[in-house]
Amino acid sequence: MNEFFSRVRVFGYMLKQGAKNILQNMFMIFASVSVIFASLMIIGALVSVSTNMQTIIDHYNDRPEIRINFESRITEEECLKVKDMLLADSRVEEVVYISADENMKGLIKTFENEGNGDLFAGYTDNAQLRFVSLDVSLVPAVSGDEFESFVRSDVEGVSDVRNIAGVVNKLETIKVVVRTCSVIAVLVFGCLSVLLVFNTVKLTVFARKREIEIMKYIGATDVFIVGPFIIEGFFVGLVGSVFSYGVLKLSYSLVYEYFTKNTLFGDSVELVKFDALAGSFLLWFVVAGVALGISAGALAVKRHVRV
Repeated sequence: MNEFFSRVRVFGYMLKQGAKNILQNMFMIFASVSVIFASLMIIGALVSVSTNMQTIIDHYNDRPEIRINFESRITEEECLKVKDMLLADSRVEEVVYISADENMKGLIKTFENEGNGDLFAGYTDNAQLRFVSLDVSLVPAVSGDEFESFVRSDVEGVSDVRNIAGVVNKLETIKVVVRTCSVIAVLVFGCLSVLLVFNTVKLTVFARKREIEIMKYIGATDVFIVGPFIIEGFFVGLVGSVFSYGVLKLSYSLVYEYFTKNTLFGDSVELVKFDALAGSFLLWFVVAGVALGISAGALAVKRHVRV
């Protein structure tokens, strides 16, 4: 029982000394917290972008590779003739006809999602806004760019071609770049965070070096001496990680609201809700922040005090 209370008193002393270290070096503590905050924010932003890009890619992969929109003068019969022609092409796997009514309903739905559903009131029968389309699925390994060029040059009455396959390829390239940047960011900012927290703790170590030498002389254990500096690093990492999580959550919510309510891309840009990422972000932010802080604190004491 006495041993238990003795350990409690030792832990209380380490907490007290850790708090004292923090109060005596507020400026450097603020700088350390800021670096960890900025590092985790940048890494979190890159991970968020990569995750959402994968979601968008999956969304587009569920759609036909090519959508052909025809001019309003092209009739249903003419469009169906083009459909039969494309089905005879060895590069084409499937063709789906989209009527003018279906296109109009899709257009109205898009604007309804933006709160502008009455924009087309009285214009649903306007011939200029009514057009037919074809959704084309290509045989695997067929280039969407080449097929798009063929449609634009050889099919009459085409007003627009949406090359979903080309978009997906570009998004895949961007996703690889973002993931590479994420790995580089983890390495660079992780090192910067450790160095700054290391220097912060080192200042405290130098300020108390004489006191630490005396404690070692009278038989203080390594844990007793290192403890306050570990607590200081823990505090820096915890505050920086929690703060970065809160700011990332707020920023993500604003971006999510913008893309889902204030743009014309609500139907095509489907972002992941933050709730689906919150648990992972909070866990990894706290683990990473605390690990960086404790590692830097332990390294500073071990290297400069020789405990």
